Amino acid sequence: MRGLIQKNPAVGGAIAAVVVLLAVVLAWPKKEAKRIEQYWYFDLNTHELFEGPTDQYLPIDAPSGALANSDAAPETKGKAGVLAHVFSCGECTEGEQYIGWLEYQKELVPYVEGEDEAAAQKKYMEAHLMRAEDGEKWIIYDSEEGDKIRLAAHTKCGGKKPTKCLPD
Repeated sequence: MRGLIQKNPAVGGAIAAVVVLLAVVLAWPKKEAKRIEQYWYFDLNTHELFEGPTDQYLPIDAPSGALANSDAAPETKGKAGVLAHVFSCGECTEGEQYIGWLEYQKELVPYVEGEDEAAAQKKYMEAHLMRAEDGEKWIIYDSEEGDKIRLAAHTKCGGKKPTKCLPD
């Protein structure tokens, strides 16, 4: 290698440039991904959004208290806070945001060791319910009706991809 560099100084220069470039790339500060700490939730009593932590099992307690009309979501066990998927066709500011759909799990589906993956996924999806903001009926998330609700939310911006909005 030494002989090659002595015969061709340009090779030595190229190797030195690569080493310097590699050192700069490795030393450059990395931009950390912003950690999501809050989600939007929807209060089934007041029909208003509120912020809450991401580590909650749905449904959650809402600022308005217990669910006033348990017929609205019988499996929520009296809790009025459900996850809200909020989008915007522009900026995520009040007035430009819209709720694509609401969701919660009617029961916790535990992992059973040795269970068939497809069967486990099916149980999970059947416990995962959703509805449009103005919908009356909760439906299975992974269903034809659920697909229509999600598609409507994602095509509301006239062909432009909507922005997913999260609390600041």
